[in-house]
Amino acid sequence: MKRSRKVCGFMVGVLCAMVLLSACSTQRQGQTNNKKNMSEVSPKPTNLLKDVTKMDYRNNELEEIPSGYVQECKQQGTIQILEYTTKDYTETKPTPMENRDAQSKECKKQAQVYLPYGYDENKTYPVFYLMHGGGDNETWYFGDTGRTEDSFLGGLLDHMIAGGELEPCIVCTPTYLNDFYLDDTSCANLFYNELLNDLIPALEGKYATKYRELYTQVSENGSGSVQEIEQQTRLCRAFGGFSMGALTTWNVFQHCLKEIGFFMPVSGNLWGAGNGEEQAKTLAKAVRKQNVSPDEFLIFAGCGGKTDIAHENMMAMLNAMKKTSATFQYTDNFFNGNFYYNAWKSGGHDVNTVCQMVYNGLPQFFEKQSGYKQKWANGMLKKQIPEKMFRKDENIEYGKWVTKEYFSQTAGRKTKVNVLLPAYYDKDRTYPVLYLLHGYYDDQDWMKNNTQLKVLLGNMMEQGLTKEMIVVCPYIYCSKKSAVCTDMNLENSLAYDNFINDLETDVMPYIESVFSVVKGKEHTAIAGFSMGGRESLYIGNMHTEQFGYVGAVCPAPGLTPGVDKSQHPGQLKENELKFDRDGEKPYLLYLSGAKDDQMVGDTPSQIHDLLQQNGVEHIWQLFDGTGHDGSSVKIFLYNYLQMVFK
Repeated sequence: MKRSRKVCGFMVGVLCAMVLLSACSTQRQGQTNNKKNMSEVSPKPTNLLKDVTKMDYRNNELEEIPSGYVQECKQQGTIQILEYTTKDYTETKPTPMENRDAQSKECKKQAQVYLPYGYDENKTYPVFYLMHGGGDNETWYFGDTGRTEDSFLGGLLDHMIAGGELEPCIVCTPTYLNDFYLDDTSCANLFYNELLNDLIPALEGKYATKYRELYTQVSENGSGSVQEIEQQTRLCRAFGGFSMGALTTWNVFQHCLKEIGFFMPVSGNLWGAGNGEEQAKTLAKAVRKQNVSPDEFLIFAGCGGKTDIAHENMMAMLNAMKKTSATFQYTDNFFNGNFYYNAWKSGGHDVNTVCQMVYNGLPQFFEKQSGYKQKWANGMLKKQIPEKMFRKDENIEYGKWVTKEYFSQTAGRKTKVNVLLPAYYDKDRTYPVLYLLHGYYDDQDWMKNNTQLKVLLGNMMEQGLTKEMIVVCPYIYCSKKSAVCTDMNLENSLAYDNFINDLETDVMPYIESVFSVVKGKEHTAIAGFSMGGRESLYIGNMHTEQFGYVGAVCPAPGLTPGVDKSQHPGQLKENELKFDRDGEKPYLLYLSGAKDDQMVGDTPSQIHDLLQQNGVEHIWQLFDGTGHDGSSVKIFLYNYLQMVFK
């Protein structure tokens, strides 16, 4: 019996509560205090986020968590228990870092700590502090075992990190409750003292963090305080929470902007501070009081729809914050603002809403480390595909191939295109799209008939290895003289090159008008085999503003001038193969070839060498034991599909 989408969606909600950030930047700019050498000015978050343009919620649409994330991830992190001592901050209510030793009362507390797969003491990791809601405690996210597969948060983090969407990181789930506080609100309002004075030093002093690294350095020369070190490492730290944890987050925001750079409150407002406008004014005043610039912090906030009990009050506050534009600069792209919020219309006051918000929001925090995608790819790329990926499973719903016909102005005739729609395709949702191009003499049916793409993609989606997407397989021979290519010559090669115009003028507009496609380079990929590989590289190079993900397997010669210039004069000069037109670059460029390719020979290797010569960041792979056929394409697709739209 096939599993329904409704059941699958429920499992995702139960499994996935939070997701994490990639890696913190180690870059630092600004001035230096000669006395203590600890007063560097933290760089602006917006300057750190090199890939922030991938964030695009202009249609107020949050990306769905892959259904395959309910499956157990092979690369699993571990859960540990952190024990630390805190004081009673309820009596004198000291400001952060003041009266550190003034309290006589102490109590022992615990927090849970997620360490990513492959945790290495010789590296440094960013830290995300995640607070639970009312009535719960520090075990709510990870449960009472040390296995990530037993918790919704742990499994989600494992998948995100293994899939390259996020670099390895540490997650700490504390509790605001302790022996001194009488009610949840008091705990939430005052937790910021415990966070700065006790929890951060205990956690980040123990584990491999930038805080520990810097603390060790300054301890050797006897300079620098805990407060100064926390301020220097603020961009390696984020704080978020749900419901009562959101109230905690807003209070942390009011007092800890110099120590924390990123915030994610979910389904909770700053209650107790008046109406929405008064709450917004309180938060804006807190920013000014802490003498922090609006471009030195980021907020990603949200809640569920009208069934979320926090919806009305939180949206009133967020809308009021949006009007306070001098402090909270609303944006759908953090490259030019510091504040975004969203209401997930179908969400309630539950873990499903938390999943949606953190899955979409936290990847916007923290810069990915240099070369992270290549390092991830080196550990992920396969030269063989597990056989089970091509076996149909009666419990899995697979996608559906549909054939459409459009009029190609470029070719001057009606042209067919095959489209693979994902299982449970919903016109009320939008999907990223992959344009997949065939080779010389072939047509729109080649990928469908030679790669088992429907089964492969369905199984990969089910296991959470790739995102839901629409795959478009067009006919790329664009000649007005003939509808079919019958000979390999320069004239016909130029007809294939003409597909760049057909794609721009006819194919993409048609697909976007008929199917539920989300636009933008962050949601658009192109790849191809043989002549299709050559064209995908050419199109990707010429339209970096449209295609965020570019791939080619066994690409044909002719991208640049060859020995036989009468047959291969070259679409581009060698120095034009840069993939950086108008400052735009693809998020991913993946090139592969086959050692036993008797058709295009070492052309893929030559392109790889040229890309290196031109300083183009790309992922290169040479298959062994496959040739110029579907065997190479299948391996390429298995790898490429795991890297796109991430």
